Amino acid sequence: MINKITDYYPVEFLQWIEIPRDDKNSEVIFQMFSDDLPRQEALNFWGLRQRAFKELKHHTFTDMVRAAASFSKNEADITNQASSRKVNLSEAQIAYKELQERYSKILIWQREALEEKAEQERVREKEKEALRIQKQKALDEKFKNDMKTISRSSQKMQDKNAEKRGQINHQIMQEEEELDEFNRLNYHFEDNCEAVLSGSNSILNNMEALMSQTKGTVTQ
Repeated sequence: MINKITDYYPVEFLQWIEIPRDDKNSEVIFQMFSDDLPRQEALNFWGLRQRAFKELKHHTFTDMVRAAASFSKNEADITNQASSRKVNLSEAQIAYKELQERYSKILIWQREALEEKAEQERVREKEKEALRIQKQKALDEKFKNDMKTISRSSQKMQDKNAEKRGQINHQIMQEEEELDEFNRLNYHFEDNCEAVLSGSNSILNNMEALMSQTKGTVTQ
C-alpha cells in the first residue's frame, strides 16, 4: 500500500499551505489548523515544502495558479479550478503535476527520516546492550576475583589451622612420650624399690643370724 500525503496531513491544510511564499503568511495558516495539526508537525512540513519547492520548481507561478493546482481534487478538476480563478490551464496542469512531485518527495524524505530515526534507535539499543554486557562482564570478573580471594583466604585459614593442628598433635605426642617415659621410669623405680627392700630384708636377716651366732659364740 502506497501512502499518500493526505494520510499524514489534513487536505485543507495542504491546499492552503501551498499559497503563501513566506513564513509570515504560513503562521496564519498554522493558526487556522492548530486544532487538527500540532505546530511542530506543521513547521516540519513547511520546511520540507520549502526544500522541495526549491528543488523541483520549473516555473514561477502566480498565487492563483498555485491555488488552482492545490485546490484541485484530481486532474479532471484542474479545468474547473483554472476557469474559476481565470488562470492558464496548462500552467495550472504543470503546477498540479509539480505539486504531486513535491508531495512524493516529501513522503520519501519523511520515510527516510523515520528509517534514520529507527536506525539511530537500533544503534542506541546496541550500544546499551554492549554497555550492559560490558558491565555484566566486569561484575562477573569482580565476582570471580572475589571468589578467588575468598578461596585463597580460606586456603590460608585451612593451612593455618592445619599448622596449628600439627603443632598440637606434636605437643600431644611429646606429652604422651614424656608420660610413657615417666611411667617406664616409675615402673623401674618401683622395681628398684622392691629390689632394695628385698635386699635390705635379706641383709637384716643375715645380720640377725650373724648377731645370733656371734652372741652364741661370745657366750661360749
